[in-house]
Amino acid sequence: MKLPGTVKPVEHTADVGLRFEARSLSSLFETAGMAMVRMMVPGLDSAPAESRLLVVQGMDYESLLINYLNELLYLFQEQGRAAVGIRVLNLTEENLHAEVESVPFHADRYTVETDIKAATYHEINILEENGMWSVTVIFDV
Repeated sequence: MKLPGTVKPVEHTADVGLRFEARSLSSLFETAGMAMVRMMVPGLDSAPAESRLLVVQGMDYESLLINYLNELLYLFQEQGRAAVGIRVLNLTEENLHAEVESVPFHADRYTVETDIKAATYHEINILEENGMWSVTVIFDV
């Protein structure tokens, strides 16, 4: 899956930061989710993928984004599945519904390059300016 937005590394002392930009809020969420998974495990095969509905809630877009990223981490860490495709179906300030295509993670086939423990609230602020949405997320590694 080609990312609908852009990703740039951000300097941070002990953790990993990424800045995401996209033309829509939905694309920003899709980009952030896929980029996080690709940072952890680059080069995943996309087939055969299993589709599931991911439903996440938050108090605002920022908490929704963090909860969504941490749900994708849960899918990987606890269920052994890595997202290879994400499509946001519905997004409001307090709810996200996304279709997530995932594949089993096999430690004998793939290497975890960046062991992300959690997406954090550190300095998170989703902005829209001149038709572009952006956010910087700091990941605890």
